[in-house]
Amino acid sequence: MAPTTQIDLFQGWPATAMLPVERLKQATNNALSNKAIFTEGFAYGPDEGYSPLRKNIAKWLSQSYAPAQPISAEQICITGGASQNLACVLQVFTDPAQTEIIWIVEPTYHLVFQVFEDAGFSGRMRGIPEDGGGMDVGALELALDEYERSRNSDCQDGQEKTYKPHRPDDDVSLEARGTHQSRAKAQCSCRR
Repeated sequence: MAPTTQIDLFQGWPATAMLPVERLKQATNNALSNKAIFTEGFAYGPDEGYSPLRKNIAKWLSQSYAPAQPISAEQICITGGASQNLACVLQVFTDPAQTEIIWIVEPTYHLVFQVFEDAGFSGRMRGIPEDGGGMDVGALELALDEYERSRNSDCQDGQEKTYKPHRPDDDVSLEARGTHQSRAKAQCSCRR
């Protein structure tokens, strides 16, 4: 049997043989030879990304996928890659004080763990297997049920553990009362 060639998927980038080196070289020379392009190109630029690129991506997405409403450039944000984009989403839309568990598809993008840890979610990630349609919803339901049962195990006689949203003044009021309870204990109670 002939030896098989291994494909290293760990790096997370394409094989150099797939890169259009000559086209990239030509594009670089063109950009660095045009003052109008390189002056703006060496600046930080807008936070959401280069406007002509965002417009072209919006146009391409609208033509390729034909959504009910065309995609506008305002809906497009250019990032440095998947890790940076995930970090931005976590920074804007999550709060480690509120999130108990992160459910992620298993296997997953290997760099995702450090991004979640940097965002304050260390030790909270749990894997859910995939099926033909993506994340296995049945496995997720079972995992959620199991988590809820374990979370409520501190309560007795049919009580259910409840949590209130974190408010910054909760920490101040605990300190003012001289209590050294953890935030989690201060914010959960059991109810019937």
